[in-house]
Formats: sequence, C-alpha cells, structure tokens
Amino acid sequence: MTIVRNRQGVEMNFRDVERKMNPQLLAELKSLNESEDEQALFEKYATAHVDRFHQSFAPFTGGRS
Repeated sequence: MTIVRNRQGVEMNFRDVERKMNPQLLAELKSLNESEDEQALFEKYATAHVDRFHQSFAPFTGGRS
C-alpha cells in the first residue's frame, strides 16, 4: 500500500485516491513516461485536474469527493 498526503498533510491510500481520478486524464499523465512516485503523480494530477475541469480535486484539497 502506498500512502500519499494531500495539501493538509492527511495520509491516504493512493489506490483509493486513484479510483477517484478521471481515467483519461490519469492515462495522459502516465503516458508522459516520467518515472515519478505516487506522491508526485497525485500532485501533478491535482494541478492538471484544475486546468482541465476548472475545479479542485477534492481528495487533494481536503474537500468532499
């Protein structure tokens, strides 16, 4: 189990967070073929989510998902 931390430092299981991610956006980020750990991917996804959907990614910001 990989643990990631959101913006407030709350620990979460990355697999649980990953299930809440948009599959297309996640695939696009993974296709960049950058060897990043799950924490870096989580943070990058949160930024990309705002850019694409014009709203924060709740698991990262600590909001309701």
